[in-house]
Amino acid sequence: CLREQVKQGVEIQLEREIRPEDLLRESFDVVILASGSTPPGTPRWSDPKVVRCWDVLAGKVPLQGDRIVVIGRSRVACETAELLAARRNKKVILLDSGPREEMGNEMEPIFERRLLMERLKKNKVEILSDTSVTRIDPEGLTVQGKTSRFIPCHQVVLDEPPLPRISLLKELEGKMKIMKVGDCLEPGDLYKAIHEGFLAGYRIGEMPF
Repeated sequence: CLREQVKQGVEIQLEREIRPEDLLRESFDVVILASGSTPPGTPRWSDPKVVRCWDVLAGKVPLQGDRIVVIGRSRVACETAELLAARRNKKVILLDSGPREEMGNEMEPIFERRLLMERLKKNKVEILSDTSVTRIDPEGLTVQGKTSRFIPCHQVVLDEPPLPRISLLKELEGKMKIMKVGDCLEPGDLYKAIHEGFLAGYRIGEMPF
């Protein structure tokens, strides 16, 4: 397996925080930096009704009531809507200001996105595209656009992307050769990070040392 292959030729160090001076002292030819990301900052709405997808998926916040509006278009927003409808038995509306075809557009279109959209339909998730929130009240949301109405809801789940963790990158840039992969380059999904890691390893194999 991959784990055994790595052990054959790679020194593995776990439970160790890497500091810039550690890397600079060793004079590495190149560093592949996969430092990941951090949770997004404060939600753009400070209303107590608003929570983040990140916190919902991590189980950090309990959801109140049965009527939930998920705001966003990414894979995370779509999968959060599916989770709440299919496993938590919530009545879910998925809402975004962009066109419907942009919902989950970073996903593989034929198998991932198409099948997810079918599951959302099966679980009776209402999708409102080209629609923006204009007001949040204790009883729900007022929206305008392709759909203009008041939506009663108990909770609003907001999809906001994580932030790249770049503190180590800032310390090392200009001092040694760095290849950035994964979320520290741009937040994405697991498949994207794996592909970028493969490309980094491939490029190192072509470098003259």
